[in-house]
Amino acid sequence: MSFDKSMIGTDIDFDREGVQFGTLRLPHSVHRSAYGHIAIPIAVVAKGSGPTVLLTGGVHGDEYEGPVALARLAREIDPDQVRGRIIIVPTMNHPAFVAGTRTSPIDGINLNRTFPGKRDGTATEMIAHYITTELLPRADCLIDLHAGGSSLQYLPTLLAPRWSAGQGSAHRGPGRGLRGGKRDLLRFDPRPERGGSGDRQFCRSERGRFPDW
Repeated sequence: MSFDKSMIGTDIDFDREGVQFGTLRLPHSVHRSAYGHIAIPIAVVAKGSGPTVLLTGGVHGDEYEGPVALARLAREIDPDQVRGRIIIVPTMNHPAFVAGTRTSPIDGINLNRTFPGKRDGTATEMIAHYITTELLPRADCLIDLHAGGSSLQYLPTLLAPRWSAGQGSAHRGPGRGLRGGKRDLLRFDPRPERGGSGDRQFCRSERGRFPDW
């Protein structure tokens, strides 16, 4: 067995066509269960050839909008409308989501500050390692849903990296370049005072670093 392989297992077959609902099994050894695990929900919808889109939510456990939207999408999506594969993880930081807290109640770590993670680290570090080594290499596109949680208020905004041709694929390496570097950001701001209107969204380009939510 490779020592780089994630310790998180799953009952999902990522190469199988159709609709699958399953879990990621995060090892969690405690007094009441020496070989216990935490089940993180995951759904995969695949049909035919095409790109893979990875949809994640709940990186911060008190941001419920993403998990609600993705859980609904997983239930209602029509596989006949899919060409390729959609991987949906509504509550990536499931322990924090259950607790309703921004950071994990297990180790107190902010998942969004933890990448690339550690194979044999704490619960949050293991989740980050699984995303980095198992999910991102499979994805052609990642959409990670955030909100303001219990301490912030955000207007609807889309932040997206703008790479030159051939640079935007997650296949360049696990987690490499998906976060943190200086790049153009495309920001969609619907506020009228910023140029938005009811039937169209104003967009402008900003230079700088990705925000560390």
